[in-house]
Amino acid sequence: MVVAGRKMMRIWMPCFISIFIGFTIVNSQLPENYHNFDYWTANNCLHFRKLFDYKLKVMQRCKLLQDSYEARANDEKLDEFSVREAKIQLKILDLFASELNGTQNLLLFALNGMDNFIIADFRDLKDLQKNSKDQLLFLKDAVVKKEQEFNSMDEIEKLRDDLQTAIIKDNLTSNGNLFQSLMDHVIGSADKLEDSLKENAFENAVADTKGNNKIEAVVKINEGGSSNVAVNNTNPNNADDSGVPGLIDSQSNRYILSKGKDTTVPHEDRQLIRDLVEVFLLSFVFSTICYFVGLPTMFGYIVTGVVLGPSGCNRLMSLVQIETIGEFGVFFILFSVGLEFSPKTIRDVWKVSVVGSGVMMVLMIVVGICLGLIVTMPAQQSSFIATCLSLSSTPLIVKFIEAKAATSAGRDKYERPLLGILIMQDVYLGLIIAMLPVIATYSEATSAAVYALIALKELGALVAVLVLTVVCGKLVFRFLLPFFKRFADSEVNLLLTVALLFAFLMITYLLNISMELGCFLAGVAISAQSAVGVDEIQKYVHPIKDYLSCIFFASIGLHIFPKFLFYEVFIVVVLTMMVVAFKFLSGVILLHFLLPQELRSSKYVMSAGLAQVSEFAFVLGSRARRLGLISREIYLLILSLTTLSLLLAPLLWRIAVWHLKRRQRNAAHD
Repeated sequence: MVVAGRKMMRIWMPCFISIFIGFTIVNSQLPENYHNFDYWTANNCLHFRKLFDYKLKVMQRCKLLQDSYEARANDEKLDEFSVREAKIQLKILDLFASELNGTQNLLLFALNGMDNFIIADFRDLKDLQKNSKDQLLFLKDAVVKKEQEFNSMDEIEKLRDDLQTAIIKDNLTSNGNLFQSLMDHVIGSADKLEDSLKENAFENAVADTKGNNKIEAVVKINEGGSSNVAVNNTNPNNADDSGVPGLIDSQSNRYILSKGKDTTVPHEDRQLIRDLVEVFLLSFVFSTICYFVGLPTMFGYIVTGVVLGPSGCNRLMSLVQIETIGEFGVFFILFSVGLEFSPKTIRDVWKVSVVGSGVMMVLMIVVGICLGLIVTMPAQQSSFIATCLSLSSTPLIVKFIEAKAATSAGRDKYERPLLGILIMQDVYLGLIIAMLPVIATYSEATSAAVYALIALKELGALVAVLVLTVVCGKLVFRFLLPFFKRFADSEVNLLLTVALLFAFLMITYLLNISMELGCFLAGVAISAQSAVGVDEIQKYVHPIKDYLSCIFFASIGLHIFPKFLFYEVFIVVVLTMMVVAFKFLSGVILLHFLLPQELRSSKYVMSAGLAQVSEFAFVLGSRARRLGLISREIYLLILSLTTLSLLLAPLLWRIAVWHLKRRQRNAAHD
């Protein structure tokens, strides 16, 4: 009896439920008791069968009408307007047939889905997940098809409006309206322009869902932040639509419009404008406070990012855009560092730069792997974490040196070897980014060969860039820069400098080397020309560098999470102290043997400058997390440790500088 009852349920329940769902979608001219479930039981789904019979009859009539309008559209005896009207009607009938078939498919899919759920074992979660996933994929595809059909309706409506307008204009033109005749040509040209700019990006992306693309459910949000799942009237003349719309997918990722369908209408990202304005206003407040209490102004920028970012007031919505703009701050900072260097200077400090940075990184990695073995962490994870922590912040130390130079006369001798070590770490950064995918897919059988191949490739690219820097410095810049300096004004010279910077940046980018290295080498190539006033170029670039540096350091604050620091304050503080102490002590010992006798007293200042963790640990950590190399918890620990080390850096730097000055005064008295 139970088996027979279950069979009856399998036969009738899909019919009942699917009818209830399907007719809710197409609810027109229904009986009063339509929504009563007993109505369907009493009639044994006869209405459902009649509905499909009616659908077949309607489709047959629709086919006859399609044949009729197709014949009219191909009739050469008819005038242009009649042919256009026939084509429009033909498109409408095609859409009607598509909508009718789509509704039938929804009903049949509901039947099949209910049948699958009844057959499945309700105690097996995998069966439920499979059936639910099949339904989700079908509904996503159905949503895309409906979106395409609705877009087609908009196009048909536009064609009909154009036809009515053309008929009216034809009547006016026949009465001798010369102006309207001229406007017809202008309108035709505008239509051609719009057609040439049309990319059909949505259709192309949907067609590529079998490749890398996939269909996602999204919610469209207006500029004010309100969500809207309905289709909006995208009239470009409407003042309310002048902003840039955004989307939120099922994973709560936000997307912003980067290129509108109608490129003849200008758009502005007002949210980005508001975010940047708030960043600059609050940066002014916090940097002023830092200035009066004796801290570097960059910490005011970082606090701004913390306050306005996700961990604070959550005022900033354009986080990706702000971080992207902030990267230009790094580019100009390293370009300024390169301007301070010259080939002679590099030759003087190459031993400390190359050997010192390399040994420090290798020592950090070895210690990290050993500690990883103690806590049973995989070698590729522990080596990656140690590599991240071995890097030091070049922009931060540059800011420290600039702040010290502004309050004291001259430059200290330890600055160039210190910057040389930091620049070499930036070179290693490019190699690490290139090798991250290989580290994430570590294989005992092929790892050695793959690592060697990638290392040779990166080394060859690095040599090519260095050769290009020498060639440009000796052959190109020697004649180009003095020529522009003599005959062009300051505006053109500024554009030339920025163009050379970005040219080197693109070259290193195309060679899969760190873009930051390209910026540094651009400054080195320019500084090698004695005929060019480096101080004058610095005067051009300095305001741009300060402006973009503000955004860069504010973007660092976006990745600082005070709540996590508060929750794990003991672990984070202990780990930070251990890392800073190890980097400082290992730097002191190593620099004692590498520095010449006259600079050994500066080893404490240089070690203090290398003791913090670079902000690029944020970048490496985020990429490693996307590749599955580290877990979420390790990623948050890296962010917190990096943040705390950067906050401790000014204190350690000031103590080391004070200690150096004290030793110099004592030596002078002796």
